[in-house]
Amino acid sequence: MALFITDKCTNCDMCLPECPNDAISVGDEIYVIDPNLCTECVGHYDRTLSQILCKHPFQLNGARLGDHQNQS
Repeated sequence: MALFITDKCTNCDMCLPECPNDAISVGDEIYVIDPNLCTECVGHYDRTLSQILCKHPFQLNGARLGDHQNQS
């Protein structure tokens, strides 16, 4: 199952260079995630990139992952 980026994406460009699988790319209006490449960061990070970096976390299977914001 892959993550997807919602329309709340602000195109901040923080996730693109950090994706360990190069699954994130520039879409028509916001970034998009290739579901064939996305591993939900398993084996690379303790949490998904959106939970670490993003003010508007990516979604999984239509359910909100939570309002995790970068704590650093």
